[in-house]
Amino acid sequence: MQKWEYLRLDVTYNDRTIHSGIYNVVLNGKEMSSKEESKSWDALQLYVNSLGEQGWELVSHAKSDYHEVLYFKRTMLDAKRSQSDATRE
Repeated sequence: MQKWEYLRLDVTYNDRTIHSGIYNVVLNGKEMSSKEESKSWDALQLYVNSLGEQGWELVSHAKSDYHEVLYFKRTMLDAKRSQSDATRE
């Protein structure tokens, strides 16, 4: 039977428009970084791309006025591969 693991990425904006900038980014309940450069759109895109390289697939997205939630999943096999790749580097 296929086994999955899930990841939740929360993005909160400074105000109702996404153009105002990112207030914070939270990964599975933990703030990713308090550094301002990590709260840029470019940094967020690079991070989401790195999730794809690690086998994560976006499966759901929800949005409200100031907040977006992105849900990803990957097989447990992809998780093991990603860990072994990290130990080789």
